Amino acid sequence: MPYIAGHEEDGFLKSLNLNLKDIEVKADGCTNILVWHTRTAKNPSRTLRLAQYQATNIKPLTDNMRKMGMIK
Repeated sequence: MPYIAGHEEDGFLKSLNLNLKDIEVKADGCTNILVWHTRTAKNPSRTLRLAQYQATNIKPLTDNMRKMGMIK
């Protein structure tokens, strides 16, 4: 599932590939509608000191994340 800021939940739900007939409503005897609300907020970026992690896979991981547009 590709990462698109603000569309994580939508992408997750679509990836379930469900139809209405697959869903069984169970909310207080079907008298309430429960919804799932989330908020996507950007956290301040932290500096990654790659020199501390030379014997790990952090560098290749960050390179791939940069290519995917997940980090700058």
